[in-house]
Amino acid sequence: MALSDEIKSNNKKSLIKKILIVSIIIGLWYSTYAIYFKSENIDIVKEEKSFTVKKWDLKTYIEADWKVTLKDNINLDFINPWIIKKIYKKEWDEVKQWDLIAELDTSYLDINIEKAQLSLDIAKSNYELKKRWSTTDEIKLQEELLKSDKSSLDNTKSQTNLDLQNTIDNLKIEEDNFENAKKQVEVNLLTAKNNLKTAEIDLQTSKNNLDSIKKQEEEKSTNYQNNLIMEAWQLITTIEKNLFDLDMLLWVSEENQYYNDAFDDFLWAKNTSIKQNAINSLILAQKSFDDFYTDWKIYKTNPDYTILENKALKLKEVSMLVNKCLNYTTLTLKYSITSYSSFPQTTIDNYVNDFTKILSDSKNNLASFTNLIQTINENETSKDYKIDTATTQVSSMEQKLEIAKANYDKAVLENDIYLSQANQKIKQANQVVESTKLKNESLILKWQSDVEISKTMLDSKKQVDSLDLEPFYTAILTAQKNLEEAVKKKQDAQLISSINWKIVNIEGKIWETTNSLKNPFVTIINTKSLFVESFVEESDIIKVKQGQDVYINFDSIEWLTMTGKVIYINEKANIDANSLVTYEVLIAFESSDPRVKDGMSTVIEFITKEIQNVLIIPVQSVKTVNKKPSVKLESSEFKNIITWFTDWKMVEVVSWLKLGDKILY
Repeated sequence: MALSDEIKSNNKKSLIKKILIVSIIIGLWYSTYAIYFKSENIDIVKEEKSFTVKKWDLKTYIEADWKVTLKDNINLDFINPWIIKKIYKKEWDEVKQWDLIAELDTSYLDINIEKAQLSLDIAKSNYELKKRWSTTDEIKLQEELLKSDKSSLDNTKSQTNLDLQNTIDNLKIEEDNFENAKKQVEVNLLTAKNNLKTAEIDLQTSKNNLDSIKKQEEEKSTNYQNNLIMEAWQLITTIEKNLFDLDMLLWVSEENQYYNDAFDDFLWAKNTSIKQNAINSLILAQKSFDDFYTDWKIYKTNPDYTILENKALKLKEVSMLVNKCLNYTTLTLKYSITSYSSFPQTTIDNYVNDFTKILSDSKNNLASFTNLIQTINENETSKDYKIDTATTQVSSMEQKLEIAKANYDKAVLENDIYLSQANQKIKQANQVVESTKLKNESLILKWQSDVEISKTMLDSKKQVDSLDLEPFYTAILTAQKNLEEAVKKKQDAQLISSINWKIVNIEGKIWETTNSLKNPFVTIINTKSLFVESFVEESDIIKVKQGQDVYINFDSIEWLTMTGKVIYINEKANIDANSLVTYEVLIAFESSDPRVKDGMSTVIEFITKEIQNVLIIPVQSVKTVNKKPSVKLESSEFKNIITWFTDWKMVEVVSWLKLGDKILY
């Protein structure tokens, strides 16, 4: 049935039905306030209070308590099942609280909202008609309004035809875009494939280069180490000869202690301490050499190049000790006295020259040996650097290959998505065409309804009292509720993130129906958002809905109240030892207050209804006078009023009182 026909049908309802509705409303009114007002004799009040009519917010709620908790992840689903229209996020995207993640197709919901708004406009118009007399000027004005509505109806028909043609043209554009998308997909895929092949070649080249460098550097290191061993043998031979020559002069060892008996007394005649230093340094050098040589012979049976440097450094220390002994021995000879027969000056000079040359040669050999050690160290450092550089290059090429593979896979996926999106746009354009047809019908219906409303308003002739206005105001509230429910359903068609963090899984795809999904639509990991995990008794759980607003009060933080939303209701009941049945409810809230901690006890208010910025008076101030709700004014006069929503402490005043009026009770 068309909406205009429904309006006509409603205007033809019988008088008996209207009387019945009024009787039911009066009965409900009496049952609501009977517990407060049992007598019409209101003069027995001994003390009167005054109250100034003000604007305030009213709410009703159910209460529960539990604790703050921190969960690892949150699953989100659409409240009502329908077709997925858009997905704004992808997996591993970061989201902020209240970010839009996805939404359902709302074409039919938009039509329902328009119908609900139209019903509300009709209800308001009927209410206003009942509140006043229609004068001649008002009738003329209404006739002009009717004429304007008819003109708007004609203009709407013209405009809707134009809009429909635009959507058909857009459909043709999307079909052309789909063909272009196919060509672009082929280009993208070929580019990604070529990049992947290039990355594979680069990786193999870098691996070959690494193997070549390792081989070259290992050969170079082996050559240097072999040279060092050869140099060590030469240095060992030289040290061994020098120690023997020194012993022959200084008679330290048992086999050589009698060799210098002929000139022993002359060696230390001038400075005994110098000779003792030479002897001590020889003993130390000989012992160090013997220890080293014993260890070296063992090492040579099974050379370990990793400790070759340590062996070379020890040999260097032994050589330095021998050089020290050579130096002291040369000084000993210089401080010796001569003997013409047994120890002439020529002999001393020959010894000095020999040992000076030996010391010089030893220093040169030691310097050459030290330089070779340093060269090996530098070569090892260079080898490590070259290998590390080549290894880094291989790693870089491996990363580039992985990126190329990922880009290729991404190109394949994106190409599928690209074609799918282009195809979806064609479907969407088709849907827009159909939606435009529905919208055009709705607009035409609206203006047809406005014309009918204008005609109805011309027929209004009388004014009614407050009680007669009750059914009309009820119709407004009913229409408002229907409009709010329609808007709420559209809001529920949007999936909003309840926390700040990252999406790890998206289950559905565009144009799938949500009731076909086996798992939650979205899973978000959480590291910082807090939740309240509450348990609501079975008598109250039917009043709790997903997305419902909640006020959170904290036992340990005075005067702190935060807002949150219900994001999850467990369908499975919890039954304790006393057979108390409760249901788990999860509430999300974002706390910037550092005092709020995990595990804190809370008191939760689930808002079942809330209205804002309405005129209110105390419930106790409303009395029943002549079977009608009334209040006592400052002048002691009683005035009939219309009330509506109450939280059982305050009540909303619909009409006949204004802001600032004072009442007594």
